[in-house]
Formats: sequence, C-alpha cells, structure tokens
Amino acid sequence: MSPMFAISYGLLWGLSTLTACAVFLLLRQHGQALLKDSSHRADQGPRLNSKISVLTLPTADGQILSFGHRPSGQLVLVTSAGCSVCTEAIASLRQLAARPDTELTLICMGGQADCLRHAEPLPLSVTRVIDQKFATAAHWRIASTPFAIALDAAGYVRGKASSFNPTTLEGLLEIIARPKEADKATASSAPTVVTA
Repeated sequence: MSPMFAISYGLLWGLSTLTACAVFLLLRQHGQALLKDSSHRADQGPRLNSKISVLTLPTADGQILSFGHRPSGQLVLVTSAGCSVCTEAIASLRQLAARPDTELTLICMGGQADCLRHAEPLPLSVTRVIDQKFATAAHWRIASTPFAIALDAAGYVRGKASSFNPTTLEGLLEIIARPKEADKATASSAPTVVTA
C-alpha cells in the first residue's frame, strides 16, 4: 500500500467521522427544540370543557387519589422521570404560591425511585403521584410530557398547557379560580390551549 493511499484513506475516514458527529449534534439540537415547542402537541390531552375520565392512582405517601372527584379545583402537571424538559416544568410549578382553593398535583410516570428523585425539589404542599403503569397517558390521551391540566371542582377540563413557565401555570390557576369567566370566554370564542 502506497503512503499516498494510506494518507487519503485516513483523511477520508476522519472526514466521515466528523460528518457523522456533526449530523448527530444537529439532530440532537433539533430534537430538543421539538420537545420545547408545544405546537406539535396542541391536540393531545382531554378536550377543553369536557368532564375528565376518572383516574385513580397511588400517591408517594401510600394514599389513593381519584382525579375527577375532588373537593376543589386541581392543577395537574404530568411528567416522566427521564424527561429533561419536565425538570424545567417542575421548576415552574415550584415557584407557584399555594392557594387554599386549588390542589397542586404532580403525576410522574415511571419507576417509583426515579419518580421520587424527580419530584424531590417540590414543596410538601404539592401532592406527588406515581404512575408506574403509564395509565395517565392512556386515559387522558397524553402523548408526550410535560403536560398540565386545569380541572375545576366538578372535574371539567378548564385549561391545558404543553409548554411551561410560571406565567403559564399562573394562568391555569386563574382559570380554575374563576370558572365563570372561563365559561364566558369559551362561549364567545373557540377554546384554545394555554401555551407559553
């Protein structure tokens, strides 16, 4: 094998490796952008102003929680234990001030140990629910996480969001706190998904 052939062969392999790395980095960046962009997920979840299908799941402290049958309104954040974008949503949930008329609930889909680690930054006022069988995704048609649902005391879906910052979640809390205003708004215009 001539030295010139060996050099060109090595350069070709080096160039192929660099191209493969560049393509991988671009795909990774594009995937992260898709995760943060909520437009491709706007149709998921239960329909606005529909009564949510009742779902019973265990909490982290061993209690049983039935969604759709609560004494007050409820803001539910659905996450997955291995989801990096969910960590940002949890940080937004952590910044919310507790309200006496609304329950804050985190549903984490995944293994118990992973979910407990995932929810660790949250204050004790937030109810932690562990969904090891991914029943939430099946019952509520949630295809990707994070996802938030605002439920009134009667179990009706008053708002939902698939992208997060504290302002988005505050908006969902306002919808729960003032359901009559939300009804007037939806009567005058088509319901929309709350997004950041």
